[in-house]
Amino acid sequence: MFLLNKHILFKISLYGFFLLFLYSGIFLVHSFYTQYKLAQINSQIESNLRLKKLENKNLSQRNKRLSIKIKSIKASYLTQKELEEKITGIYERMSLLNYNISLIKSQKMCINHYILVNQVSANTKEGTKEAFELLSFLGTTKQSSSNESIYFLDLVLDRSHK
Repeated sequence: MFLLNKHILFKISLYGFFLLFLYSGIFLVHSFYTQYKLAQINSQIESNLRLKKLENKNLSQRNKRLSIKIKSIKASYLTQKELEEKITGIYERMSLLNYNISLIKSQKMCINHYILVNQVSANTKEGTKEAFELLSFLGTTKQSSSNESIYFLDLVLDRSHK
């Protein structure tokens, strides 16, 4: 049979406890290291989250300021309806016996840029020329290639028109 001496049993027990202690120590060091790394990652994520929230808040405030600014800029320009009323009034006042200008349609291209489709009816060539000069005074004017009585007026407004 297998006989164990007390001295050998003591050494085996001592090595066993030493290995157990060594394993426990390594396990604790590994656990603390893992917790430390996770805490660092968590701290970085929280820091990034705070920065992103701050950026988001700043962008939101900037967006609100810009939308208020856009509204005030839009309010400083004529609306399409106001422009049509003013242009129709100008055409009624300026139309003479030689020519008559009527607004057919207006198209808003951007906040201050409009394309107006006008019809000119004139009795003479001089009347047509005078109507063209009036339209050219208001903006860039082009005659339609398909209908000689239709003129396209490219009108760009500034804030002083309101």
